Amino acid sequence: MPPLDPRSASDPRELRYLEVIQETPDPILVFPGSPGDGGAVLSPLHLNPPGHSLLEDFPGGPSQEGLGAGGLPPSLEGPLRQLHGAILGNDGTGIPREDRIEVRNASGALRRLRLRGRRVGAFVIFRIVDETEALEAEREMRRRTELLEAVAHAAAILLSGPGRDGFDTVARVLGEAAGVSRVYNFVRIVDPPGSRIVRQTHEWCAPGIRPEIHNPALQHLDLDQVGAGPVLPFLERGVPWTTQVELVKDPALRALLASQDIQAVACFPYRVEGQWRGYIGMDDCLEARRWTEGEVEALQTAAILLGAAMEREAEQAQLREGQRLDSVGRLAGGMAHDFNNLLTVVRANLELVLLEEGDVDAEVAEGVQAALDATARGARLIQQLLAFARRQIVQPVPVEGNGLGEGFAGLLHRL
Repeated sequence: MPPLDPRSASDPRELRYLEVIQETPDPILVFPGSPGDGGAVLSPLHLNPPGHSLLEDFPGGPSQEGLGAGGLPPSLEGPLRQLHGAILGNDGTGIPREDRIEVRNASGALRRLRLRGRRVGAFVIFRIVDETEALEAEREMRRRTELLEAVAHAAAILLSGPGRDGFDTVARVLGEAAGVSRVYNFVRIVDPPGSRIVRQTHEWCAPGIRPEIHNPALQHLDLDQVGAGPVLPFLERGVPWTTQVELVKDPALRALLASQDIQAVACFPYRVEGQWRGYIGMDDCLEARRWTEGEVEALQTAAILLGAAMEREAEQAQLREGQRLDSVGRLAGGMAHDFNNLLTVVRANLELVLLEEGDVDAEVAEGVQAALDATARGARLIQQLLAFARRQIVQPVPVEGNGLGEGFAGLLHRL
């Protein structure tokens, strides 16, 4: 391709445009200003250094020495040809035309380009603006909005109770909104206190992703032993942890993640009653993604909501247990009163038997006395039931087992 030479311009406007485009930081491509000049293949007459660099970034672009025989990369040739024809159809009025396209470069990355061209004398000059950063910002904003909507949906589900079905739905909603491969929940085994052992309780997988919920290594996972020691301070402080697997330094942890085809991972811890109790994890098995700040903030909110739901469920369980004990206590109190009335009648009649002097032989008297002792023990049992019903504090006291057994010996001997 011949070098861009402003001195070759005959029109003052052409001269000025050629001088400007050589110094502009945006890619500039100069095409012929008539349909016949370009031949069958649309090829630029000139392009500035940024334009040359841009075309090199796409398959079929120019080599370092100049344009290839194909002229333009195929992904750009069609849109530029269409705009070129539209500009020439303006009857030389110089009205600019523009279009936005999204194309993938040689490495497969998606790029957004704004093509703006106009006719200047014998040329059609295109300025190409790379709007890829704006595209990424839009995508991040859209994904964050989707995640926030998913978190709101998850909150509504968790408010109804964080049971297995509820969390499975939450995992699916969050996973689809985040575009990840897996979403799962690990809970910390709290016995013994200070334990750093976790187990997996739930998992959602995208279509085509291998589940790990039945992996025995994840049902009693000692985080210290698998090299996750540096991660623990984040989790214990309630701080999210994200990384790409290729950046993990500990070989044991990297091997564990790689064995599950994970390329990027994120952990969002949650707390129950002020203590770290587990984390929601997310895997990307398709690319070593970088987790954006918006994604992390939204997903950590979901983890906090899960912790709050689990804490509320524990409080409700305690309330239900208290109500159950209260009902049992009232029932026990009623039964104790009825039983006490029966024992009173039995004890009174036994005492009357002993009061009949001369009519009771020694063996019968011994049996009656044993029965009276049994009623006394029954009375003490009734007092314990009443204490339970009234939520009184019962102080246990030691008893002499041999003496207690001897009290039943006479009755057992007769049986």
